[in-house]
Amino acid sequence: MQLSQKGVKKGSEIPEDGLSDYDRLVLAAIETESHRPRAIVRIIKRILDRNQVIQILNRLELNNLVERVSTKAWKAKK
Repeated sequence: MQLSQKGVKKGSEIPEDGLSDYDRLVLAAIETESHRPRAIVRIIKRILDRNQVIQILNRLELNNLVERVSTKAWKAKK
């Protein structure tokens, strides 16, 4: 699996809401409580590596869907 710089699988279609399946997977992992990227990787059963998770978290933060609760942990906004 290869991700582009935006953290999206190359050649994949982006749904109308702009969230990929990987974005939804990461959001589901941090929906109820905050986690560091390494914990998110374990929660999603290592489908993505830590760097890919960080890319997705940064993109979701720009879209105002997640927030940092510390220097290393994120949580989904409600």
